[in-house]
Amino acid sequence: MWYQTYFIQGYEVNDEGTNKIEVEDSYKLGMNMFTIANWLEELVSSVSEQKVKVIHNWTRDEEFIREEKQINNPRSIIMLGNTALHKGWSLGLEILKKAQEKYNCRIILYGVRQIPDLPKSFEFYQQPKRELLMKLYNEADICLFPSIREGWGLIVTEAMAHKCAVVGNNTGVVLELCKDEETALISKSKSVEDLENKLFRVIEDERLMKKLQDNGYELAKKYSFSNQSKIFEEYLLSLVE
Repeated sequence: MWYQTYFIQGYEVNDEGTNKIEVEDSYKLGMNMFTIANWLEELVSSVSEQKVKVIHNWTRDEEFIREEKQINNPRSIIMLGNTALHKGWSLGLEILKKAQEKYNCRIILYGVRQIPDLPKSFEFYQQPKRELLMKLYNEADICLFPSIREGWGLIVTEAMAHKCAVVGNNTGVVLELCKDEETALISKSKSVEDLENKLFRVIEDERLMKKLQDNGYELAKKYSFSNQSKIFEEYLLSLVE
């Protein structure tokens, strides 16, 4: 017997909303569904009127930082380079430009596609291999997460696994798992001014930055592969019992 399973990682309605009916109709196909976040579970279950399992994303055990985290002065900031509207690209870029101008920060960007017209002082790595990406996380002090709407946002937990202090908007994994002032600095308004102020606070306050790095690391460890894969395995086995 075949057991059809639907893995939902985000609310995949495009920025224009033209495919909303197709997306929501896919939730009504009668498949077993699991997703990565509670807000997605609530949305999908309300549309489909069936039970949806939540299994949070994980980070590979071997990709957690093992050595002492080195603090950079001036600070290094890493951000995903993705120009999709919901990723908050223009918002993040504006803030990073100001951060570099004011604090001489090292700016590290990575993404699938090369982005034109970046400041020459910004570093951009196109589709870096995992080893290089982990190295970049290790070298960064802070991770900026400017997404406006996000299913999860793997950059957050990957950065936390490398003791980067997270500053981000209240969406995806930040909304799902993080506590403001404890494991991240969170902008609920998602405005340039608020996110910028929070980033500048972390740049200027080393004690706060270290607190976020350490607490974020402990949070990320709860969502390691060795922990989350057990939940995933149990779910799959439950489908064939």
